[in-house]
Amino acid sequence: MRFRTAAVAVLVLAALGAVVAYSFMPGIIGGGSTAEVGGQVIGEEFRERWVSDVSTSLESNHHAPAGAFVDGESYVAIPINSRQGTVCALSVVDGDGAERWRTSIPEEECSVHSYSDPVIADGDGDDSFELVATTDDGLVAVVDPNTGEVTASYERDVPVRTFPTLTDYDGDGIEEVLVVYGDGRVVALSAG
Repeated sequence: MRFRTAAVAVLVLAALGAVVAYSFMPGIIGGGSTAEVGGQVIGEEFRERWVSDVSTSLESNHHAPAGAFVDGESYVAIPINSRQGTVCALSVVDGDGAERWRTSIPEEECSVHSYSDPVIADGDGDDSFELVATTDDGLVAVVDPNTGEVTASYERDVPVRTFPTLTDYDGDGIEEVLVVYGDGRVVALSAG
């Protein structure tokens, strides 16, 4: 199965803890608008679609969101991590930036790496998309993007601080999940 990509480019505004979605308009010269983001002007090839309201001001949020268009619905998964250890959550918003659901890590376990970059894909070959997320406490979770329900998980007592990779490396038509743990070991996971 192939990844479906969203029709928007998603930019993380670390200082504000917000996500801004822009439409890319290739080939349009002189017809677009400019926007100032973090003191930097983004030229004529972007127009603002929405700005999320899923977070409060954070010192740090350097993990990237994931986006997909599935069955006529837009999904953007946003990892929210604060350096001060007060807000750690995974939020999924719709195509207008409105929050669908959120799951949080307790404040005492919260760190700047609590949630890594998520991936949205059809990892088990059933023609429905799942959200795959990893956490700093060694958890790999497959989550229903509609509800936030964890449908499968795997855990080691070693942190994960990078995104999972989904690929069909054995040619069986089903994408496996590859995860690099903090001790350098790579774990290959498959559905079933």
